[in-house]
Amino acid sequence: EQKPFSKWGSLGGDYKPKFVPLDVKPNAAEYEPTSQEKQDAEMILKQLDISFDPKSDVVRNLKMGRLDTSKIAEVPAGNLSVYKQTLEDQDTKEFAVCVLADMSGSMSGQRLEMQFRVLNSIYLALSEIIPEADLHIYGHTCDGDPTIYPFCTPHSPNYLKNITKYYRINNNSNYDGVVIEAVHKKIRETTDRPVILISLSDGQPCDDINNMKKIMERARRDQFVTVGIGIHTEYVKELYTYHKAIFDLSTMPKEVAHILNQVVKTEFQ
Repeated sequence: EQKPFSKWGSLGGDYKPKFVPLDVKPNAAEYEPTSQEKQDAEMILKQLDISFDPKSDVVRNLKMGRLDTSKIAEVPAGNLSVYKQTLEDQDTKEFAVCVLADMSGSMSGQRLEMQFRVLNSIYLALSEIIPEADLHIYGHTCDGDPTIYPFCTPHSPNYLKNITKYYRINNNSNYDGVVIEAVHKKIRETTDRPVILISLSDGQPCDDINNMKKIMERARRDQFVTVGIGIHTEYVKELYTYHKAIFDLSTMPKEVAHILNQVVKTEFQ
């Protein structure tokens, strides 16, 4: 793997990504999310405010519109924002989500720990509002051919058991491009919905840059909205439609929630 901020390069070769199921016993204990992860999940849900069903939505605290009788008592106190308006067809277009977690060698210490926290928070939040068949979370690394581990997929949906193997994966290199290509094909086997694809990574992939750009463009044309979260690196801005470089890891959950909200509001509402 190349270090963050180094030049793009290519190790060459014809790499064939493989999906490797996690060795989780049927009676294995589930991971118990921390209180912080639960708080992060609530923050994500609050920012998104997604509803796939309603045909209308009431906007309150306006200075014009229909009088909101529940606000009349506030007029003597000087509050003139006592009107409301009903907005029709405010439903969110349905979409699937795929999260790719970089499990390469440089993802160690605080980076690996913060990514773990973010993955758990995203799962807790999105599993509340997105069907099981439309939530995909993978880890990936490379020792020979790129290896993709399914933490949450329609065929292996028990995330809280699968994620217990997070720290047992051998961390080597990262080949984001060919991994995205393989995951793109895998997701299209189960859904034709638009997909928000979120890549978390701390270094520039070993893929050839030109080939990776072609892979990303094919995914975009197939309704994959690409989001790159750069952990201590800005390379993501060169490849992803939406991107954010994060240098203060304590802000990572909040930044991921913010950019996810931006994507949903821009692309699906």
